[in-house]
Amino acid sequence: MTAPANAQRSGDRAFAAAAALGPFFQVAGRPGPDWTSWAALRADRQPLRRRIDEVHAILAAGPGSPQVEPAVVASLVHLGLVSRLVSPLLGAALLAGVLPVTPIEFVHVRLAGVNPLPLAVGAASPTEIGSAADLAAAFDESWLVPGVEPLTRSMSDAWSVSRQVLDGNVTSAVASRR
Repeated sequence: MTAPANAQRSGDRAFAAAAALGPFFQVAGRPGPDWTSWAALRADRQPLRRRIDEVHAILAAGPGSPQVEPAVVASLVHLGLVSRLVSPLLGAALLAGVLPVTPIEFVHVRLAGVNPLPLAVGAASPTEIGSAADLAAAFDESWLVPGVEPLTRSMSDAWSVSRQVLDGNVTSAVASRR
């Protein structure tokens, strides 16, 4: 599935506007060979397990070698992923007046290294935003329900993280002022 050329260019322009806000708002047009599709994150727990293990190792190497519970690390990874997904989308909507939309299968992330993790969003079509209510509805329908909710459910099930904590992560990611 590809977006019409003019719509895709408009989506690209919206992402370019958001990129001016900094590295957490930047996206690539195409994923690299070792990237994971966002849709796969809910079906295959191995990429998330590797990321959680990596973050745990970083935290454990800190002063005093703290013992960090796996659920705490999973919550941190969840917050980082959700923040990484929503930042460029909301930046584009607020700066360009359009919300880039694409099937979640066209979103890829490289789950290694330091934040911000590389994120690729392919063939995005713009959804015009006329009001805050329009943005909230389009964002929920296009991104929160198909992308964030399945990841949240998967992380809650696999790592026994409270839904209240994960829902708080989503709220924090959406409302954050980077």
